[in-house]
Amino acid sequence: MTAKQSKIFNKILDLNHEMINENKNFTRKFELVKELSDKKEELKKSMGETEYNRFMNAGQRMFS
Repeated sequence: MTAKQSKIFNKILDLNHEMINENKNFTRKFELVKELSDKKEELKKSMGETEYNRFMNAGQRMFS
């Protein structure tokens, strides 16, 4: 993973955490969902779909 990809992934983690904890402002939660989706797509384009899927699957297995 490149430094740029790492920054994108860190932003994904931050957005995901913020989205999970946003319980009162549903407009803000919707904005976070959109931004999270955009960042995931940016990372997928940067890594390539196959590598992105491999990376995400490895992370899911690690935390399940």
